[in-house]
Amino acid sequence: MNAVIDDYIQRLGHPDIEARHQAAEAFAKMGKSAVPFLLEVLGSPNRLARRSAIKALVNIGGDSAKYPVIQALMQECEGAYSVVASILGSPEKIIADYWLSTGVKYALLQALPDGYRKRWLGVVSVEKYCEELSKKAGVSEALQEGAQKVWEEGGTLLRGSRAPENANELLRPAYNIPTTDPQMLLRATVQGEPLPDGSRAVQPTMPPSAGKYPLNPEDEAKMCYISGGLYKLGKTGESDNPPHDVALFGFHISKNLVTVGQYEAYCKAKGESLPTAPNFNRDWSKKDHPIVKVTWAEARTYAKWAGGDLPTEAEWEVASRGGLEGKEYPWGDTWDALKCANATNGIGGTMAIGSYPANGYGLHDMAGNAWEWCLDAYDASYWKGTQLLEPLNLPDSNSAERVLRGGSWNYLTPDNFRCAGRTRNAPGAGDYDRGFRVVFRGLR
Repeated sequence: MNAVIDDYIQRLGHPDIEARHQAAEAFAKMGKSAVPFLLEVLGSPNRLARRSAIKALVNIGGDSAKYPVIQALMQECEGAYSVVASILGSPEKIIADYWLSTGVKYALLQALPDGYRKRWLGVVSVEKYCEELSKKAGVSEALQEGAQKVWEEGGTLLRGSRAPENANELLRPAYNIPTTDPQMLLRATVQGEPLPDGSRAVQPTMPPSAGKYPLNPEDEAKMCYISGGLYKLGKTGESDNPPHDVALFGFHISKNLVTVGQYEAYCKAKGESLPTAPNFNRDWSKKDHPIVKVTWAEARTYAKWAGGDLPTEAEWEVASRGGLEGKEYPWGDTWDALKCANATNGIGGTMAIGSYPANGYGLHDMAGNAWEWCLDAYDASYWKGTQLLEPLNLPDSNSAERVLRGGSWNYLTPDNFRCAGRTRNAPGAGDYDRGFRVVFRGLR
């Protein structure tokens, strides 16, 4: 049994997302007996292992120790306060939860949705929150006393007598960071990895920068960073993608589809062959166009060579929206054929990357140009659950249909270009309007 556990623990930090996912599921099935092992993994220097342990603990649910899970989430994920606050649900639950430290309670109260903030906090002050709570009919004395304790201990934590004005001010004493630099404080808050001097701030481990966008060192692709947090995806009335929430850790995603030039360089490095060139790009002469006619397996092999993987469906949809929650297209609710490569424009093939405006995250061609392979197997019922942490629908066989997203130059109907739109095909179908981009996890 110990050998099996050791193997699972090793796989929690495996570079391959499928191996990590399977190990997390195995621990989750063990239930309460797995909690001690998973809590140990939360102290691992391997970020991917910590994330997998968090996922397993969240899946175990009521049997898991809340405090270490919440602490680990806040160290791993930008926006995690909002994720955790939404899970806990109400100010009363946050105040009454004995697993949470005073500092964590305060930060969670600040992260509640706007409606709660306006209703409960009034101004950014725990003192004011306590006053409002004490006046609310039906609130138990224990809760009122708990709220007062948050205020009193918060003052002690801050070595002062007033409520903190912001999260940086709150967390600096808790993390003992000898700096007032906002970026260092932010990194310490969301990452929590100690430096050699014992402070909690983190030096980023991103690849070399290229202006605003970091570069992937393997293929020199520009990458955009998508912050972790709770995202609302899907669309009302969508049969296979109804509204649902996902909680994601932060990730990098390539700014553009993988180009002919990049794929050609990969083939030369690995001794592979390019697919047969389509008529609209004879001899693959247009190097700055997306590579197409690649199968799912070929796309994933390239992604792993580049140091990443194919995006999950959830990651892809979050990225495609560019921060515009609930909108139909990456640019808004109204279809505009001039904002992506599609058959309306009569282009007859792919277009050079960057030919159309980027979305709010700086990503090009999240609609149009080429359909994009996702990591997941297609399941029409998969998104009918509620909130999911780092969701991934692993294929149950090599022949299972895989998800494609985004539409292509060869399609006309606006429906195909929606952020919530889904389609699928056999993983071995490398058609002339299918490409891909790469996701990089755990770089920070």
